[in-house]
Order: sequence, then C-alpha cells, then structure tokens
Amino acid sequence: MGLAIAEQPDLILVEDSLEMVPGEDAVRRSRNFAPSSLVTAQVGNDDRVGQLLDAGATTAFTRHVPPGDVAAALLTLVSA
Repeated sequence: MGLAIAEQPDLILVEDSLEMVPGEDAVRRSRNFAPSSLVTAQVGNDDRVGQLLDAGATTAFTRHVPPGDVAAALLTLVSA
C-alpha cells in the first residue's frame, strides 16, 4: 500500500490470495489510498470475481484467463 500511496499509479493489480490481507481488503485499501487508480484483481476461482468487484475492483480475472488476454484487457483499461 505504501507504493500505491507514494506513486498513485494508473493501475493496481491485486492478488486475491495474499497471506496477510484478504483480496477484498486489498481492493478497498487501494481505492482509499489511490482513488484515481484503476484497481483490478486476479482471483483463483470464478466465484470470487463478484466479491472483488463488490469490493470496488474495476475488473477481475480468473487464473484461467491467458496472460496475453489479461495484458490486452489491462492495456485497454489504461488507454481509455
């Protein structure tokens, strides 16, 4: 979170299975500390997508989405 506060990045990618912070909390904290940043999440299971979106993620991807597709979608998000 310190980096998000200091850098205010265009995009923050949150992992939903962090050991110290649940994914939903990481999304909420990212939104609080870097309100102009787009926040997206990578989730392990399809059933977690809705939870991360409800927490404030702009979009969420499962680990089943090919990395090239994720990269293309993220590029579209930051280019808009």
